[in-house]
Amino acid sequence: LDPNLPWTLRRANVLVRGLDLPATIGKQVQLGEVVLQIHGETEPCPTMDRQFPGLQEALRPACRGGVHASVIAGGPIHVGHPIQVLN
Repeated sequence: LDPNLPWTLRRANVLVRGLDLPATIGKQVQLGEVVLQIHGETEPCPTMDRQFPGLQEALRPACRGGVHASVIAGGPIHVGHPIQVLN
């Protein structure tokens, strides 16, 4: 699988770097003004393979497909906003 594929092929809403996603499950994170309650790992779906064959399986280990969350506090987010685990 080509590591240079654009992250948008994953259909992600937000891309973050430097955060241990499995460690955020069950916790709240703050991104800019936004606070999110992280509920669990996002299960890569067959749509991923329609985008690029092999992508679904490549995103399975260690939350590489991302996590899903609910919004606790909304607001604008921008590229470069800091992200931190709150609890």
